[in-house]
Amino acid sequence: MSDSTDDQSQKTGSPDSHKPQDALNELRELLLKPIQAQLDDLQKRLDTPDLHAKDVSQVLPEAISLRAAHDKKIEMALEPITENAIKSSIKRDRQVLVDALFPVMGPAIRRAIASAIQGMIQSFNQILEHSLSINGLKWRLEALRTQKPFAEVVLLHTLIYQVEQVFLIHRETGLVLQQIAAQTVIADDPDLVSSMLTAIKDFVQDSFGATTDETLETLRVGERSVWIEHGPHAFLAAVIRGNPPVNLQNVLKDALEEIHFRLPEAMKYFDGNSAPFEEIRYILEDCLEAQFKKEKQKPPYLLLLVMALFLILLGGWSLNSYRDHRRWSQYVSELRDQPGVVVTNVEKRDGKHHIYGLKDPLAPDPAAQQNASGLHPKQIIFHWEPYYSLFPEYANQRLNAALSPPETVKLEFKNGALHAKGAALHQWIETSRKQVSAFPWVEKYDDSELLDIETQLQPPRRVTLEIKGRTLHARGAASQQWLVDVQKKIKSIPSISDFQFDRLITTHIERLNQIKQKIDQQTLFFKAGHKELAPGQQAGIDQLIKQFKEFDTLAKAVGRNYRIEIIGHSDSTGTEELNMQISRQRAKTILAILTSKGLVNENFNAKGVGTSDPLKEETNEQARFFNRAVTFKVKMH
Repeated sequence: MSDSTDDQSQKTGSPDSHKPQDALNELRELLLKPIQAQLDDLQKRLDTPDLHAKDVSQVLPEAISLRAAHDKKIEMALEPITENAIKSSIKRDRQVLVDALFPVMGPAIRRAIASAIQGMIQSFNQILEHSLSINGLKWRLEALRTQKPFAEVVLLHTLIYQVEQVFLIHRETGLVLQQIAAQTVIADDPDLVSSMLTAIKDFVQDSFGATTDETLETLRVGERSVWIEHGPHAFLAAVIRGNPPVNLQNVLKDALEEIHFRLPEAMKYFDGNSAPFEEIRYILEDCLEAQFKKEKQKPPYLLLLVMALFLILLGGWSLNSYRDHRRWSQYVSELRDQPGVVVTNVEKRDGKHHIYGLKDPLAPDPAAQQNASGLHPKQIIFHWEPYYSLFPEYANQRLNAALSPPETVKLEFKNGALHAKGAALHQWIETSRKQVSAFPWVEKYDDSELLDIETQLQPPRRVTLEIKGRTLHARGAASQQWLVDVQKKIKSIPSISDFQFDRLITTHIERLNQIKQKIDQQTLFFKAGHKELAPGQQAGIDQLIKQFKEFDTLAKAVGRNYRIEIIGHSDSTGTEELNMQISRQRAKTILAILTSKGLVNENFNAKGVGTSDPLKEETNEQARFFNRAVTFKVKMH
């Protein structure tokens, strides 16, 4: 019974048995909990790479800055990474790099060009100084005497020092890993140089009992010296002419350190293959330094002369270019301002100027304007398309040519409106109104100030008016009263300076001509051998007197002067003297009759012609009767 009770108590556990265990756990928790938390945090950091990156990012900038201040190994380590990153960026999107470099590319290019030009000028200056100076002439003689190139002689006299060749030699094998030489130097056989240096080094160590840590650093052969810089796996040998500065040793040391940093595995496990060392040639090239003597600056007279001539030529060329450019600009500007010319494009191609545009046929020829501007005719090629300009002067010329107005009409085109002023005949006025509608650029036609001459003068139906210049001509038949009225009205017609009616027949003139014709046809007959009228002539005398009086009245009305000849005739019987006397008496007889009837004696002229002007050929008595007569001849002026 007791055994079972004990077993039961062990299985269930008594309160007293749990107390020591709980206390131990509590003590363990108090002592180890902080450490356990730290261990868990460390384990979490080890298991989480993101936390590693975060921790490193907090100290990475300071670490890079400290390492970069100590040496250049951080730069050399980052260089391939940066190069690969740039290559990847270019392959992915080259525009990003283009946009980033754009602000610096322009200044960099300009600086490089300026540097190249400056170097070219300095080189040119050196060549001139050494070639044409006294020293240059001496050095040329020395070159001829010693059979050396002139460049080498100049180098000998002006050089302070020059690194001619640099050899990178493997320390264990003595083989040349890489070799570089200056452009002006003929490179030696690198294996021969390497063998020589290795042999000299071994000779020095063997002869002087030097240890392996004690190395050969300098070797001088004639005017050249060899500086040797040693590294863990290779050494750098520089062949130098002249007297180099001490800091050149630092240059060689930095180069050797950078090579060891970049190619540690290739040097350590070198198997005779020098191909991996091609990529470090640029490091060796940086070691090819040189320094020349700075001679006292002397005035380069020849250079100054050449530069002066160059500047004169450049100035002349610039002046001509500026003058031509100014002439061209002024010519194009004047051409643009020329009415009737529209310049649409100007370009220079194949050394010639090409001008494109529109030109009114009435505009002046641009070629003539080109000659006046001083430009060569073959320098400019015109490409014109015809068009009609609305310039008032050209529009007026076209309108005047189309409408053909008389001189008494003035046409003026302005702001799309055509104005006609002066005086014109009715037919031209009507015709011009119809023709103007054919010109699309004429928006309005105003002839309110244009006087209609025919409306003003009201000519009879049989009268035709015509304008010649500024003179109005009338022809046809009209009354004397209309003629008088026209002479008064003509003064009020603008632009008409004269009125001619010499071809105008008035009713008075027409009647005057009719009476003149009748008087010229009148004949009065006389008795044979007497100055007395033959029987039956009284009716003719009465009719003649009436005609004379009407003629005199009409002549005075139209302002015409006249003269009437009374011509006496005689038949052939009797002597010539007697016949002439009888013919004069017969003419005077008629004159006396006319003056007795009140006609003015001054308008008559009585004369005898005898038998010199017979009216008929005397073949019979009746013919002789006709020759015994008096005839009349009216002359108006």
